[in-house]
Amino acid sequence: MLDRKLSQQRIPTGWRRAALVNIGLLTIPLLLLVGLLAASISATGDVRQSWKFYTAECSRTTAADVFLHLLINGLSTAILASSNFFMQVLNAPTRNDINVAHSKGQWFDIGISSLHNIFRLSCFKQLAWLYLLLTSIPIHILFNSSIFEIDSRMDDFHITIATPSFLNGGPYSLPGAGLMTDILPFSSEWNQSKLWNIPNIYRDPSPLSDQLTFAALLDGNNSALAVNISQTAIYASTWERLDPAACHAIYSNGTCSGLREYRNVVVVADSPGWKRSDIWEMSTLDDELWEPIVPRDGENTLWHSQQCTMRGLVSAGLPECTTTCGNPFAQFKGNYTWLVGFSKHDRTMANWATQ
Repeated sequence: MLDRKLSQQRIPTGWRRAALVNIGLLTIPLLLLVGLLAASISATGDVRQSWKFYTAECSRTTAADVFLHLLINGLSTAILASSNFFMQVLNAPTRNDINVAHSKGQWFDIGISSLHNIFRLSCFKQLAWLYLLLTSIPIHILFNSSIFEIDSRMDDFHITIATPSFLNGGPYSLPGAGLMTDILPFSSEWNQSKLWNIPNIYRDPSPLSDQLTFAALLDGNNSALAVNISQTAIYASTWERLDPAACHAIYSNGTCSGLREYRNVVVVADSPGWKRSDIWEMSTLDDELWEPIVPRDGENTLWHSQQCTMRGLVSAGLPECTTTCGNPFAQFKGNYTWLVGFSKHDRTMANWATQ
């Protein structure tokens, strides 16, 4: 009987039991947060560096972000409630405090939180109460910003203009109808600036390292760009299909805003394809030069292919997005009509020369 009474006396009662439960419940998230902090420092090597711990599709990261913020808000509310409990405990006078106050002709508020009581408690209780007051609200506010979603947008993409047959294994020859490589057709009296100002010709302003070289095409050596085109031909049929208006908004000058959900794009032209003999008039020498690469009468489903980049600018105080491949997207005539102009070029009097 005596042992049972002693055991019951060891179990806290009243506010002490509630305090013990609070401490136990808050110890669990404390250990979890310390573990997450250690994992973050281990992953980044710097306590000041953000830790990217989850990467997925935008819709999934948004859902995870909402869930984690709900969890954080619930935990913050629990911490705030626990702090409020301990502040009330510190604010409540003991029987000894009341007796001392009465002997001095003073009084305490009983059963309520009172600023009057704070200034008549011991120095330790005052400092503990003030500490809880100053930390509770900031923790509730700042804790919510400890996790955030990163809106990552890419700036480079590859555009391919091709016929529907291109998506179904149709024949194609690089580099496309423009025959754009590291050599360009122009006669000796022309200069680069004159060629650059010719209208309605696709030009690739990217570095030569990103272009197909004539020698590589002739030797059959695949550059990174050639591999990109071949991968596009294999997998593009499985890509998501966008209507012209949506595609134009994502990739065109002025309406682009960085690539978030999509990257490379294939513009499917309503045409049967092309032959080199249909769009190029070449000298006999040039015709023989290109025959191993782009046969004169061979069917070709690839009209154009180009590596592109986007960049953000500030114009007149307003953000603006531009792309190096704006020309194929320029002649947009509504939701279902998209004009991509090609014309026949006479190069019988021109030489093929290195840029």
